[in-house]
Amino acid sequence: MFKDISVNNQQVVHRDTQSVVIRLSIAVLMAALCAITIYVLALSEPAQPILRNLALAQLDNTGVDNPVTAVLLNFRSYDTLLEIALLYVVVLSLYSCLFNPNESNLPPLPTFESHVIVRHFLRAFIPLIILIGGYLLWTGAYEPGGAFQAGAIIASGFIVVRVVGEPIIYPPWIDTLCIALGTATFVAVAIAVAFFEGTILTYPAGSAAGLILLIEIAATLSITLSLYIFYRMLGRL
Repeated sequence: MFKDISVNNQQVVHRDTQSVVIRLSIAVLMAALCAITIYVLALSEPAQPILRNLALAQLDNTGVDNPVTAVLLNFRSYDTLLEIALLYVVVLSLYSCLFNPNESNLPPLPTFESHVIVRHFLRAFIPLIILIGGYLLWTGAYEPGGAFQAGAIIASGFIVVRVVGEPIIYPPWIDTLCIALGTATFVAVAIAVAFFEGTILTYPAGSAAGLILLIEIAATLSITLSLYIFYRMLGRL
C-alpha cells in the first residue's frame, strides 16, 4: 500500500516537473521571439507610404470616399470576400456540430425576468439600434463604419432582447438565407463584373459605388445573423 502511494507521489511530482519545464520553455521561446522582433524593428528603415499614396491617388475611382472602405471592398476585396466566406463556414460548422431540432432538450440561455418597463424600453431601443446600424452601414462610404460595425451593433440589439427574456420569432429559413447572403452576393458580383471587365471584382466605372453598397448590405445581414446565431449556440456548448 505504502509502495503504491510512493509511486503515485513520484508520478505527480514528475508531471508537475514536466509542466514547469514546458511552461518555462514556452516563456523562453516567447521572450526570444519578442527580442528578435524588437531587434529587427530597431534596425528597419522607416516605412515609406508608397501603398498609402497609391491608394489615395486612385480613391476617386473606387466609388467611395473612405480610404479604408476603398481598400477593403475595392483594392483588396478578395480578403473581405474570404472573411465573409469564413464567417459562413464557421456558422455551418456550428450548425453541423451542435444542431438539435428538439429545442426543449437544450440548456436555457441566461435570461432575466421581463418587466413591463423593459418591454416598453425595447420598443424604442430596437428601432434605434437598427437605425444606428443602418447609419454605420451608409456612412462607411465616407467615414469610419461599414458592414462589420453595423452587423455587430444590430446583433447586440437582438442579443439584448434575448437576454431580457423577450422572444425573437422569425421563420427558420431566415437564418439560412441571411448567413449565406453575404457570401452569395459577393461571389455573384465578382462573377457578374468579370463579364464586363474581364477580371473578377474589378468594378465597372460608374458602378463601383452601387455594387459596393449592395455587397455591404448583404454582408451586414449575414454578419448580424451570424453573431446572433453564435450567441444562441452558447446554450449548446
